[in-house]
Amino acid sequence: MSNPSITGRDVDGNPLPLNINGGTVTEDGQFEGTTDTTSGGASLAEVAARSPNAGGTYNLPADSQWERPVEIPPEGTLEVYRWGAKLVSDGSVPAGLEMRILDDSDTVQVSAETRLNQSTDSPVATLENTSTTDTITAKIQAHNGTGSDIGVDNDAEGVATEAGYLVV
Repeated sequence: MSNPSITGRDVDGNPLPLNINGGTVTEDGQFEGTTDTTSGGASLAEVAARSPNAGGTYNLPADSQWERPVEIPPEGTLEVYRWGAKLVSDGSVPAGLEMRILDDSDTVQVSAETRLNQSTDSPVATLENTSTTDTITAKIQAHNGTGSDIGVDNDAEGVATEAGYLVV
């Protein structure tokens, strides 16, 4: 089974580069570009910030976490443009409730206690894969380090999380 691809074609059916949100899909179906756009429309960073692709509402016992694994190819970078974690009950962020990026050895590389941090200009958090040969699996994580359970005994409460990210 072949991998799906997208290409542009002229009126005669000849392949040509296809521009999408400031990036280009080449004749062989590969995406090339950045998170910026000068040609109008939404940049990839704006799409990531406006439409989080991870998150939900979770009951988190003390010292537990919700996490989303993210594969980063060799020399690739995980760019987070929106992230946050808050109590469902009142929208607050107690000390110790934080968003994190963990590397492939589960070491915290970036952390922030934030209800919502977002940007369409530059990432609010990043992790670079410096390997030239190996893909790594990083994690975006909401961690309950408050010392207390959150939402465990009450279905109406818990932690609301969100993350909008790209791998470039």
